[in-house]
Amino acid sequence: MEKSLIGTSARKACKSGGSATVDSRGKSGVKIPVGAAGPAIKDFKMDLSALQATLRQFAAERAWQPFHNPKNLAMALMVEAAELTEIFQWMTPDEAARTRDKPAVQQHLGEEMADVLLYLLQLADHTGVDLEQAVADKLIKNAQKHPPRPPA
Repeated sequence: MEKSLIGTSARKACKSGGSATVDSRGKSGVKIPVGAAGPAIKDFKMDLSALQATLRQFAAERAWQPFHNPKNLAMALMVEAAELTEIFQWMTPDEAARTRDKPAVQQHLGEEMADVLLYLLQLADHTGVDLEQAVADKLIKNAQKHPPRPPA
């Protein structure tokens, strides 16, 4: 079996059934079938902790840990955000709004957005920030700062 983005116990499960579910918190997790082209992610429900564990293992298997520190991860995040921005650089607002109708642009956007998210998750992991709690706290703070408009 090829090396994949999943842990040892999940790899053992793949030997018998051809797929494994990565789930560290009792959620439905990520079902990862292993095929000739390597792992593919299907039936995906995002579990941030499991995804962070997957990213940690991915980096460890490539000996990238010395390079994955908060400063480097923040810089890489900004580079990927710039690559996302570059897609829209010379579009009019109307052209940008119509990107959802262009499969090639959607593919490119998805790849760059995924890169941004993956670096953000790694940065949170390396700095000890609980993103789920941070998002919940920020939503409350934003709701208090910007209350709904009264009915007209």
